[in-house]
Amino acid sequence: NVQWTRRVCADVFNVNLFFLTHSRATKICTCLKHSADDALPKLTAYAHMQCGCVAMVPYFKPGDAALAAAVEQKACKHWSMILAHHGPVVAGKTLTAAMHATEELEQTAKLALMLDQKNPMTLTQAQIDDLDATFPPW
Repeated sequence: NVQWTRRVCADVFNVNLFFLTHSRATKICTCLKHSADDALPKLTAYAHMQCGCVAMVPYFKPGDAALAAAVEQKACKHWSMILAHHGPVVAGKTLTAAMHATEELEQTAKLALMLDQKNPMTLTQAQIDDLDATFPPW
């Protein structure tokens, strides 16, 4: 829905574009159960800086107004999302920023899948807070 996308980009994110891709690892993550507000573990500093907390948006069929509403609701706090059984969506103020965040999201998804069931060491809340203070989320 072009009108909805323009509204969310301009009004919610204050950005110029969204990326919706079909990256393999992130696509696999669309089929797994995750936390609604933090779908991927905090494995690297750069992933947090580029993607923030990645939201998991529940499944709705393509074109469903409920999908648009769910993304709009998550967009208030998240610029990176995984749409269940669809794919990732990443917003960016520039094409380059969106591309970098999309690549970081894919690499983080790969790491999360490779480390599943291995009890990986993740960033602590204090480390995340320090990153946010040093490199404020946009």
